[in-house]
Amino acid sequence: MCLRACSNRLPGVSMVGRSNLAKAARISGVVGLALVLVALFGTAFSCAGSSTAATTAAPPNTAIFGATTLPTMVVQATMAPPTTIAEPRTTTTATPIPETSTSTTPSTTPPTTAAPEPPLIVLDPGHSGTSRTTIDPATQIRDEEYLNTPETQNMFEVATLLKAKLEAAGYRVLMTKQAWNDTVSKRDRVNVANLNHAALGVSLHTSGHTFGHYGQIYVQRMDSYRENIKGKKVYFALPEVAALSAKYGQIFLEERRKIEGSSVVITVNSGWGERGLAPGNLPIVQLFAQVPWILCEAGAPQNEQDKELYAQSMFNSIVKCVPITGSSPQP
Repeated sequence: MCLRACSNRLPGVSMVGRSNLAKAARISGVVGLALVLVALFGTAFSCAGSSTAATTAAPPNTAIFGATTLPTMVVQATMAPPTTIAEPRTTTTATPIPETSTSTTPSTTPPTTAAPEPPLIVLDPGHSGTSRTTIDPATQIRDEEYLNTPETQNMFEVATLLKAKLEAAGYRVLMTKQAWNDTVSKRDRVNVANLNHAALGVSLHTSGHTFGHYGQIYVQRMDSYRENIKGKKVYFALPEVAALSAKYGQIFLEERRKIEGSSVVITVNSGWGERGLAPGNLPIVQLFAQVPWILCEAGAPQNEQDKELYAQSMFNSIVKCVPITGSSPQP
């Protein structure tokens, strides 16, 4: 306002000069404004003097406004170039991971697997070295063991021959007696098979007939029994075992007939009670057994050849019933 008022009061300042002053004021900014104020205050001082000073030469330090145009002072603000803020570029250099080869060289060796155990066969040579009567604690059945010469000795010899044949073929074999004159109860004989999970138990007996002219086979049956000391019948009650025993009995029949002749049969004996033994129609070892069990009777061996034939007859039958591969025939 002051600048405009002063410029209006300047008699020697033309309209063009005034316009230039206004432009200078707008453009010059703070610095230009200061310079203009100095010029104005000088002019104002000149206006307050003699009016004739307009035609008189101005003092040396007096700015003259009029025909002479005041130079325009342009204060140009230097603008800094636009600053571009660039986000720092993060270069992640991955540390190379050594290549791990997952390829394996094909093995020409097949993977090893544990071979199944060979079947376990339990051989039970009949009779004992001494006579002994016991009562089975589980069933209360009377168990009679006695010496029966020469059957006791002969059947231990046949069992020993048979054991050697089976082991040579790869079977595992246990015997219920370690000597011909051992005295072993029926329960102890059967426990050898039950506790060791035998594939098959075989009892070996002979009669007064000549070898090759007589033969019997006993199998486990669901309707078979023996009476205990209280007169109660104790039945065999394992159907799966009975089925296997019946199947194996047929195999024994076929194989034994090839060596011992056609006199071999599958039979049932119901006359034990008449001989002072526990009444019933099943051998006690078969009643107590929890595995398939075959009891064989044969004619008495007359020589070593007969013993060998009896052992071979048993071997052929066992191998057909329980193959060495360990897979037993199923009913």
